[in-house]
Amino acid sequence: MSRYFSNREMLILDYLKRHDLVTSDELANYLSVSKRTVKKDIAYIREVLNQEQEILQSVHGKGYALSKSYMSVIDHNFLSRDKDLILNNYDRIAYIIQRLLLAETEIRYETLADELFISPSSLSKDMKKVRSFLREYQLTIEHRPAYGVRIKGSEFNRRMAISYFFYHSFLAYLTTYRQTVYKQDAIILTYIEKIIREVCTDSYIKVSSNTIKDISIHIFIAFERMAYEAELSELDEKIDFRSYQAASEIVQRVSGFIKSKESSKATIDYIYLHLSHKRMLSTHMNTASEEIKATIKEINFEIKQNFDIDFSADWQLNHALELHLQQLIKRVENEVSIPNPYVFQHFRDYLFAAKICISAIQIIEKNLLTHDVPLDEYGYLILYYQYGLNQQSTQKYRIALYTGNNRAEEMMYETYLQTLLNESLYQIKVISSLEQFDDRFDALISTVADRQLKKSSKLTMTNVTKNDLLDIESHFRRKVGIKTLLKKYLSESSIVRLNVTSKNEVEEQIICHLEQNGFLKEDYPKRKLEYHEVGNGMVHIQDLNKMIKHRICLIVHLTHPILWEKTVIKSLFLIKTKKDGDKDLTDLCDIFSNWANFPDKIQEVYETQDYLEVIQILGQQ
Repeated sequence: MSRYFSNREMLILDYLKRHDLVTSDELANYLSVSKRTVKKDIAYIREVLNQEQEILQSVHGKGYALSKSYMSVIDHNFLSRDKDLILNNYDRIAYIIQRLLLAETEIRYETLADELFISPSSLSKDMKKVRSFLREYQLTIEHRPAYGVRIKGSEFNRRMAISYFFYHSFLAYLTTYRQTVYKQDAIILTYIEKIIREVCTDSYIKVSSNTIKDISIHIFIAFERMAYEAELSELDEKIDFRSYQAASEIVQRVSGFIKSKESSKATIDYIYLHLSHKRMLSTHMNTASEEIKATIKEINFEIKQNFDIDFSADWQLNHALELHLQQLIKRVENEVSIPNPYVFQHFRDYLFAAKICISAIQIIEKNLLTHDVPLDEYGYLILYYQYGLNQQSTQKYRIALYTGNNRAEEMMYETYLQTLLNESLYQIKVISSLEQFDDRFDALISTVADRQLKKSSKLTMTNVTKNDLLDIESHFRRKVGIKTLLKKYLSESSIVRLNVTSKNEVEEQIICHLEQNGFLKEDYPKRKLEYHEVGNGMVHIQDLNKMIKHRICLIVHLTHPILWEKTVIKSLFLIKTKKDGDKDLTDLCDIFSNWANFPDKIQEVYETQDYLEVIQILGQQ
């Protein structure tokens, strides 16, 4: 039944299904549209549903109700997750993009408008967003009034766009466009993946499961678009024989499977480009250029300066980065990055590592690249730096042990704690007076109750006994003093709500707010903030260029969700500590990671303007 309805009409049905009686005012408020629009949608739904019996009922003076006999096939999780996208017409945007990518000739404006049940003026507004999405792939829309609209651009860029908008983008599952060519669950993709896996194994070429899926999609696209392969550019790089031979065998085997399609050199070249640049180099290879090695040294120096973390002696991390950067350079310069379905999750889960990664990528782009690093590539580098952080002894949780200078207790409790706690994660130091419990330590364990102990946001366990320590690690796993820490960084000026319609307006208004509240250095116009999407409708802001002079946590909400780069967002956040390397930064990153991973919490914070309420919400770990 849902196939008859637009996504907004399905939202109405879903809402009616979950409530007994609903007024048009209530629906208009829920959908952020006019009562007139609601009544028009209701009229259409009634026309479809009430052909044989009265399923959608109207109760005079009370509202609308669905019959209990109505069996919904609507995915409620899909609707609740994507409500903002649907209400801002991104289901229509998805339809238009996919329709144009598959069209071989112009499509008249009136035809598109009729298919979407919208006016030509509404279609013109949608086209602005469509152009913005396609610009990422150097594709444009040509509009000839007497003929219609069509996509213009290279065949290579069109294939990359098809891969993204039919298989990887959030628009791929939001679309209502019905097509039978590029299906995400097509059985043929499973067979192609099997062929790639077998050939790569036999050829000793290491590729990840994610890469295999990605290359299988490009093989399928290549076979579907063989009629246009003459438009592809010839390879202009030194050929890796093993990768080319593997690409050739893969294409020939797929051609044998798809008996109506003959393989060609152009198709082999196209698949070789993906395979050779997306494979993983063997760990025994030592082919990194001096330029790459110098760049990694510069990155390590920058990380030490900014975050007080030294990766220079971590041979395994640095060697892995040398191998990764060789392939990353090829991918970025040839515009064949690997789509990373977990990039936003990695941003949210490892926010501190993400900050280090952002700092590193700035140097990588400056030294090694002529193009910007795509967002998908960040996900892999974040994991490398999270690995490095996991190896860092400087990240040990530092515990001060105070016994009132009872030597016997000192010796017993110190050794006892060592048996309970992981030595690689915790460092225990005996102190002779409470004055020594300072910023070097993360927690205090004291066997005595001492009035000298000042109030602290850190974990303090006083008057403890041996039994109190049996579950000691669980105490450290809890985030203590979260609300006290947040009060240092959140104030009335920390929560901002903007009524804007574009990314540029957001950036301008944030700078204006920071300037008005005295947070910016005098030379700030020469610098800029860095913005990165992290999923769940959020963007992380980083002061990479050190233009903010005071510590602050800033949370920005948008009255209306907007398209950023690859996602639609409605909240942004910035974490700025006194200095990047202090302990507060890692703790705040953990707090904001926790918040950014839970849509319900994001919505709670979105709905309030009171910073004290925000502290309460973020403090609920």
